[in-house]
Amino acid sequence: KADRTDAHGLYLAWLLRRQQGASSHTAVIGYSFGGRIATGALHAMAGGQLGRRALPGPPVVGANIDLGQIAPAIDSKWISARGYHGQSTKNLDHLVLLYNRRDAVLKRYWLLDKMSGRMALGYTRPRSFAPRVDGSKVRVRSRDCAPFVGLRHDELDYYHSRCRAGSVMASLINDHVTN
Repeated sequence: KADRTDAHGLYLAWLLRRQQGASSHTAVIGYSFGGRIATGALHAMAGGQLGRRALPGPPVVGANIDLGQIAPAIDSKWISARGYHGQSTKNLDHLVLLYNRRDAVLKRYWLLDKMSGRMALGYTRPRSFAPRVDGSKVRVRSRDCAPFVGLRHDELDYYHSRCRAGSVMASLINDHVTN
């Protein structure tokens, strides 16, 4: 699945770029590798490469897309200034992150590249993010859902527990970020 995220990110970037012409608010929600696809798409829109490929045409920055991430299977450093998806923040307005520091699957994220010390953003709390297109910090709301979800890596557990993923993501879609 991880090997296909770059190609899917490019496709989503193409779709989001077309959506930008509609002048409507856009929110993207990703779970697990879907979070990796979403940040890859925002990065590709801004002119970044994914797997040595880029979208044709001029880059799009300042799209102000709201992003919801539920247990994202993305390297915790990829959204930093020098990260693999470092340009994604140029199109980001709000980021809502529901992570789980007890997730048994994301705990083993480092095995994808066999590089010890790599941690998934969905396993850790937010660390560092590249600045937005105007130089400001990304507005991030995060919640550790470990007390409610436990060891499982199951999307429905985030929605059916007191983690309240449904209401949190609904607020994001309605452009009202809550904590």
